[in-house]
Amino acid sequence: MNEEIEYAKMLEIPVSTINVLHKNKKLKFPAFDLKEKLIAKVNDEENQAKSELEETPNPDEISTVRVGKEQEEFYPLTEENIEMANESNGMEYAQLQKEIKASKILTAEFAVACALCGAIFLTNVFMPNSAINTFFTSLSEPKQEQTDTRTYADFELGSVIGAYSDIQLELSETGVLSFTGEGCVYPIANGEVASVTQDENGLYTVTVAYSDSFQGVLGGLDYVYYVQGENVKANVPIGFSKGESQVQVTMYSQGELLNCFEMDESNCLTWIENVE
Repeated sequence: MNEEIEYAKMLEIPVSTINVLHKNKKLKFPAFDLKEKLIAKVNDEENQAKSELEETPNPDEISTVRVGKEQEEFYPLTEENIEMANESNGMEYAQLQKEIKASKILTAEFAVACALCGAIFLTNVFMPNSAINTFFTSLSEPKQEQTDTRTYADFELGSVIGAYSDIQLELSETGVLSFTGEGCVYPIANGEVASVTQDENGLYTVTVAYSDSFQGVLGGLDYVYYVQGENVKANVPIGFSKGESQVQVTMYSQGELLNCFEMDESNCLTWIENVE
């Protein structure tokens, strides 16, 4: 054979060679057999895992304790968790006991209040002159105003123009005190403003009630610092005069003009005599 090939080469005859490869055929299996085998294998592994868990249980996961009434989680059954659960249950029991006790107290108070109302009603019906009826009647009655029984002699008079003013005062025999000058005017004693009026010239007249029977009137003021119902003090100005008009001050007891006072060197008024 080789000789023939060599002879052909010498004669320059083209020679071609063919290599033939033999490929092994793959084994074919039905598709459903492989699927069933795969499912069976997975099931076997899962069953084996379940059996191992059942054979070796974990006591910390199986034995648990619930802590708290509103607690949704479960904890391992340990001494610390058991103690915590007991404390929580104890607190819930104590709170429940407090609520029950408070409810009983409220019920008792309500019953006592109902009994008291019933007793008051029966007393009003059958015993109108009882002490409790008299007490409640006194609460509903308007309070009587206290009367001031002091007389003019009970008051210590002050100065109408202040102790250090250089305004000249004039006192008539009838008891009319007058002056013309710029400065503050004082009410001579503590009292309450009874009225404030203004004339056509714009001048104010203030009536001060020192007590129920003793009053003073200050007229000819350009300004007044108080209104009716306000309290005044002897050492605080009640008004002001610009010195353009005459200011007159008078005092009355039971509506009668008083002339039983005089002035000292510091322009303060003093009683000449005390008449009851």
